[in-house]
Amino acid sequence: FKLNDFNFAKPMYADKYTNGTCTLPKFTMGLFGRSLEELQYKTGYEGFTPSKPDKIDVWIMGNLLYTILTDLQVWNKKTRGDEDIKLKHAKRIVAGKRPQIPNRIKNSNDPAYAALLNALDITWKYSWKERPSAGAIANYLIGELRTITG
Repeated sequence: FKLNDFNFAKPMYADKYTNGTCTLPKFTMGLFGRSLEELQYKTGYEGFTPSKPDKIDVWIMGNLLYTILTDLQVWNKKTRGDEDIKLKHAKRIVAGKRPQIPNRIKNSNDPAYAALLNALDITWKYSWKERPSAGAIANYLIGELRTITG
């Protein structure tokens, strides 16, 4: 299958206990899951420069990798609905801050964690011009998987 345009994709979560799909009743992304450039635009960042759509998608790919890696979301669910808190978090991302990676992952010697952490770093490059394509990241991860599994 082909996953395209992370920017407008509707997230679908699986319930860990029932393995059923948890769908959202409507598209509610708002600031959640948005790219750095979209947050720069939303917060009125002076250094905002429009990026290519595929580079926005690479940032969003990083948001998905973060969730896969940590089982957390880039945005704390408690902030949903509170516009002041959402704007504060958006400004943190624009300022170069990133969501925390749990110590059990950061300090692990697991090569899969290392591969995902590296992929996360390259998808969240602050300058969109430095971000590789989604295909390049996928190829990197496939190569790492082959190395790990032999």
